Amino acid sequence: MASFFSSSSMTGRSSRSSRVVGASRAVSVYGGAGSSDVRISAAPFRFSQVHYGSLGSDDSAVIGNEKLTMQNLNDRLASYLAKVHSLEKANTELELKIRQFLDSKTSPKARDYSAHFATISDLQNKIYTAIHLKGGVLLSMENSRLAMEDFKVKRWRRLHRRAEAAAFEDLKLSKQDLNLQLEGLKEELAFLKKNHEEEMILARQQMSGQVHVEVDAAPQEDLTKVLAELREHYEAVTARNKREVENWFKAKTETLKHEVVTKTENLQASRTEIKTLKSRLQALEIELHSLLSMVRNIIMRLHYCSLLANGELRD
Repeated sequence: MASFFSSSSMTGRSSRSSRVVGASRAVSVYGGAGSSDVRISAAPFRFSQVHYGSLGSDDSAVIGNEKLTMQNLNDRLASYLAKVHSLEKANTELELKIRQFLDSKTSPKARDYSAHFATISDLQNKIYTAIHLKGGVLLSMENSRLAMEDFKVKRWRRLHRRAEAAAFEDLKLSKQDLNLQLEGLKEELAFLKKNHEEEMILARQQMSGQVHVEVDAAPQEDLTKVLAELREHYEAVTARNKREVENWFKAKTETLKHEVVTKTENLQASRTEIKTLKSRLQALEIELHSLLSMVRNIIMRLHYCSLLANGELRD
């Protein structure tokens, strides 16, 4: 759009003045890189007022030069406005292309996920393969565990059978040994019976008259004296045992007393240490609460500072 104004007036050659006023606006176009907004600003452009006064005999020549100057300026302004319009049109087309390009980049339909789909499919296949292998490994582990349990049972049975066989062999050997001993005892019994019979026969043959038997016996001892000696002996043994038991009891009591004193001292020291640790724990808890409060204050300050920074950046 072009607008220009020109006016000239001549009222006489004496004390008249003619004023030519031309006004237009210089247009500037600005568009940031990657921006979808285009700003068009217009700066006023005015021709300075020209006063003509006291025109003499050369008024016609001056007016002709002014007309040529105005015509030249109008032509230059028209060409400038035409360039501005062409730049605006080119800028509009560029904005349209940028918007289309951004829409094509940001729209989900325009994105190509084929490579990602291939990667995802490959990873899924690998995951399925790993799961299958894991299942096979777990099954193999379970089979190995069951086989190990079977081997343990078989080993226990074999050891039990071996122990039974060894015990049976020992029993057989013991039986054979006992049989041999029994045979020896039977032979000895038969020999003793034979000797007894022979001795009985000889004794019967020798018994022809009265038999006189004399027995040599020791003189009878005094039972009261024996009982007194036994009583003294056992009383001495009892006294000795009593002393030994009392000494053992005293030693054991002293040991227990010493252990009780030691444990009491340890208990008292433990109680003192527990009290110290409790007080230290309370102090540490108080310090922890103060540190947490300090951390919360620092976080609030950082948040406040970040809000201030964001606000200043926006401003």
